[in-house]
Amino acid sequence: MLGRLAKLLISSPGGASPWLPAGGNPFLYTLHLRGVADPLDPNPLWEHEYAGGATIQDVASGRNDRRLRTALDAHRHMGSRRDAESRRLVADPRVYTDVLLRIPQSAWRAARYDDRLLIMADELARMHGEDFQNHLLDGRRARYLVVPEDRLPADEVICQFGMGVFLPDAEDRQVGEARFLLGESEEELPPWQSYEMGGDSKHLVSRPAGVYRDQHYLLLGHDLFQGTILFPRSLGGYQGYVAIDLASGRPALEFSDGAALETRVEGDRQMGEFICTLRPRDCEETQGFGILIRRKAAATPPSPAPSAAAGHTIVLGRSTGGPCLRLTALALPTLDGIASSGVTGWRLALNPDGTPSEMASGGAVLTGKAGDKGIYLRRPGEAEYRPMPLPAQGIDCGKGCAPLELMPSTVSGYLALLLLPAPVPYLLPKAVQETGVVLGGQPNGDEAGIALNLLNQLGSLLGCEGMLNNLVSRRFVKVIQTGEGLRIELLSSSYPAYLLDREYHLRGTLGFGAGSGLLHPGEHLQIGLYVLRYEP
Repeated sequence: MLGRLAKLLISSPGGASPWLPAGGNPFLYTLHLRGVADPLDPNPLWEHEYAGGATIQDVASGRNDRRLRTALDAHRHMGSRRDAESRRLVADPRVYTDVLLRIPQSAWRAARYDDRLLIMADELARMHGEDFQNHLLDGRRARYLVVPEDRLPADEVICQFGMGVFLPDAEDRQVGEARFLLGESEEELPPWQSYEMGGDSKHLVSRPAGVYRDQHYLLLGHDLFQGTILFPRSLGGYQGYVAIDLASGRPALEFSDGAALETRVEGDRQMGEFICTLRPRDCEETQGFGILIRRKAAATPPSPAPSAAAGHTIVLGRSTGGPCLRLTALALPTLDGIASSGVTGWRLALNPDGTPSEMASGGAVLTGKAGDKGIYLRRPGEAEYRPMPLPAQGIDCGKGCAPLELMPSTVSGYLALLLLPAPVPYLLPKAVQETGVVLGGQPNGDEAGIALNLLNQLGSLLGCEGMLNNLVSRRFVKVIQTGEGLRIELLSSSYPAYLLDREYHLRGTLGFGAGSGLLHPGEHLQIGLYVLRYEP
C-alpha cells in the first residue's frame, strides 16, 4: 500500500502519452490483457509494480507494465478551464470514471454464486477513486461493470472506457429511453445487468440502456471493440460504430467499408423525441434500422399556476415574437496559458449561413491563431496564415459560406469576436418570468434550461494540435426576466460571465461562483465562447 501511495504522489496527472490503439473509434479505449492467471483478481489488473502478474501482457504492445491504471492515466478526456487567480486558460485533463470489464465466461459463471464479482468491481472502483480522486470527469464516482464474454480465452481480460462508456447505477436518473426501430416494430436495447448487494443478500439488478442525465453519448458498434451495445442483426455485415451525442442528437458515424451507411435524423434533437435512421446506401427504405431517442417529460412541481414550459423544454428555433437570447457572435480566445495542452490555435467549421457545422460535413473551415500583430487567419485553400487587422469585414471563406466579420474583443483572455451572418435564436419560455431559465452545457432535465451545444457538433470548434473546450459549465447562469431587463445570476464556480453593451464593449463581469447583473434589451451576455443578445 505504501508503494502505491508513493507512486501516486510522484506521478503527474495526464503526463503519459496515449498508447492504446484507437481502432478508428475516438469514443472507446480498449485495453486487452492476456496471460492473466486469475481474471477475478483486481490488483494485477490495476497496476504491475506492486501487484505482480508477471505473465500479464498488453496484447497491442506485448508489454508487462501496461495495466488499467496506466491506461486511464494516459488516456484522459482533455479539456481546459480558466484559473481562478490568473484567469488564464490551463489544461484540465480528466480521468474517465466508467469502466466495462469483460472477463471469460467460464470465470464469470464460476463466480456468480459467490461474492467475487462484487468484490472485484468494488475493489477496482475503490483504487480508481483513491488514485484519481481529484481528477475524475464530471465529478462522478468510479463505477465498474463485470460482464461475461464467451469469445475470450481463459487467460484474457478486456477493459473498456471513454466517452462512449456510461454505466448507470442507483445514483443515475434516467431522463429518456432508447430503442431500435426495425421495420414497423420497436425493440429495447439490451439492458445493463449486474449483481448488487441489497441488505444482506446479493441480487441481479437490470437497468435500461437508455438516456441518463450525465450521459454524453450512446455508442453502438458491430463488435465489442467498436461499441458497448451491438448492432441488431438486421444490419448484416456492416462494420463500424455509431455514436449519438445525446445533448445535440447528432450522430457520429465511422464505418470501415467507406461509409456504406447513410443516416437521417428526424424530430427534435434537443428535447422530446428524435430518430436516427441508418440504412445501406442504394437499398430499400425497409433495410437498416433506426435508433429512437425519447426523452421523458419532466415532472412539473405543484403550484397554483404551473408553467406550460416547465422542464428542459427550450429548443433552438426561429423567433415567434417572444423573448429570446440570440447567438450573434463567437468569442475567440487568445489561447495563452494552455500551450501545455498543445493548443496553438482554433479551427471552426461553418455552414453556408455562417453558423457552426460538423467538421467533417464538407463546409468551409476557418483556421486562426494569435500572433504578435493580433489575429492570423488561414482560409480554405490557403497554405499560410495571414495577419488580419481588426476590425475586418467581408472575410471570404469560400464554399458558399456567407462573408464573415471580425471585431476586437474587450474581454480579457479573448482576442476577437466572430460575428455570425445569421444569428441563431434560443427562445425563452414563460418560466423566464417565474423560476428562471438555466443556461449551460447540460442543464438538469428537471429544470427549464437552454443547452448551449452548437459548438459540440462533431468537433465544429477544435484546437489546432490539441483539444479546446467551449469554456461552458454544465449549469452556467440563470436568467430571469424582470420589468427592468434580464437578471443574470452566475451559477458556475469555474468560469466568469461577461455583460457587454449593444456594441459588444465590456461593461461588467460576474465573478467566479457569485454575482449577478442586469442585461438591458439589445445588450449581450458572453458565457464561454457564446455571445448572446437579449431581445425581450
